[in-house]
Amino acid sequence: MKRPVFPIRSVSASLILCGVVLVPLSIAQSPSGRDRDAATDRASLPDTTQPARGNQQARPSEVANIANGRGNAATRRRDFENAKAHARSRNFEELDRAVARRIPQRRDTPAWHRERSRQLIAVAEDLARDGDVDGGVLVARRSLNDFAEIARKSTDARAKARARLSAGRVHERFLGDAEAAITEYRAALEADPEDKAARESLEQLQDRYAKLQERIRRARQP
Repeated sequence: MKRPVFPIRSVSASLILCGVVLVPLSIAQSPSGRDRDAATDRASLPDTTQPARGNQQARPSEVANIANGRGNAATRRRDFENAKAHARSRNFEELDRAVARRIPQRRDTPAWHRERSRQLIAVAEDLARDGDVDGGVLVARRSLNDFAEIARKSTDARAKARARLSAGRVHERFLGDAEAAITEYRAALEADPEDKAARESLEQLQDRYAKLQERIRRARQP
């Protein structure tokens, strides 16, 4: 399967000159690889609130179908495909309605925004795997507001840190904006200096970014 490549917005022209990719994406891997990355991505989401019927584990393409067990699998799959269809047609108003209908938590709470972000990321990942990379970028971008709301409304430092970490990963993996991702990772560490995932994400991205800048500098030398 051909791997979708999201645009790298920071220093994009230089990236083209150097022929390098800043962030290796995990979206179009083998099934076993996708499952590993799915587990990592789930862990990156704010996790101070749990679904009403427990912490259900699911692959990203299933997360958006789950409304805490309501409805059968065929109904959930149909609802998910409808949400993707709205995204493909760029009807984001209907996409927002479709996603909101599948969220049982009280609206505009951290739990509600957490579940909405999960569903949007699931749709974005499936769109990218289906070849609609631009659609995946647009849908993933919509999740940034949810992470901002979680960080703003949560009183727990770890919840704030995980929200900023998740926002950073959206910037890094979907939007290709290394500078914005670094800003979010730093904010996550300010909220919770003990967040190991945020520290590792920041250090790894800064290392890749520094190496990239050095390659750009060398490429521009006469």
